[in-house]
Amino acid sequence: MLLFGNSRIRRVPYLYARRLDWRSLMQECRFNVFGTLIAICGNQGAWRAFYLGAEGKRRPADFIIPDDIEADALCEYLADLFHEEATPRNNTATRISPPAVEA
Repeated sequence: MLLFGNSRIRRVPYLYARRLDWRSLMQECRFNVFGTLIAICGNQGAWRAFYLGAEGKRRPADFIIPDDIEADALCEYLADLFHEEATPRNNTATRISPPAVEA
């Protein structure tokens, strides 16, 4: 691949040559935790948390998820972490399915 501002030629990594999206290699789990929408992206040992907005935007969350938490235990971990935000109206933490991707 020829770089425009440079005359050097470099090899394109296999991942990019096949045009794979890096997001296809990661899991995404979405949760409704006591009325707060949270998305968790990554794999065990490399989780990233985001708050989901109403317009489909996301912003980085202000908490971390320990490396030893597995995907099956994320909902329980989030419920334990945010239990003080529970109200009589919003008293559950549930996993929700991500929106369908249109082709």
